[in-house]
Amino acid sequence: MADFDWRAFLERWSREWLEDAAYRAELPAEAREAGWLGFAGASEAQLAELEAHLGVTLPPSYRAFLRVSNGWRATSPFITQLWSTDEVEWLSVRNQDLIDVWTLEVPSDGWETRELPTTLEISDWGDSALYLLNPRVTRPDGEWEAAFFANWSPGATVYGSFQELMQAEYVAFRRLRSR
Repeated sequence: MADFDWRAFLERWSREWLEDAAYRAELPAEAREAGWLGFAGASEAQLAELEAHLGVTLPPSYRAFLRVSNGWRATSPFITQLWSTDEVEWLSVRNQDLIDVWTLEVPSDGWETRELPTTLEISDWGDSALYLLNPRVTRPDGEWEAAFFANWSPGATVYGSFQELMQAEYVAFRRLRSR
């Protein structure tokens, strides 16, 4: 995980998004001119402030992503913004109603019932979908489980890390784009 080149990966993703004339027209002028869907990377002070606010150490691949781009404009038609360090928050703080629906109104023994209450919300709702990080499932290398959750999907799609989630989302983006 430590050797992953976030800059090259995100630059490639930016270029491919910007090749889509319709999407390109929706972007702010500075993103079009820069050819970059991201933002300036987070400073160590911003990362430390977020970790202090949350009371956790962020998983390595997510922390590395934020150092390259403190937020991101879009990964798919379903997620339109990955949050910056100023916006990341526990799901229970921002969307307790979502947790209640999935744990009280639709109880099951699935991932949503077990894990949603303790996840970290790292994206906007987009098209009724979001990205979550789960500190309750942590690998020896410090990576947290990551999930794509959509209320129109029968269940969360879970990955071993934020990096694995983003790589899978890039593959899905390319598949959708080729159609």
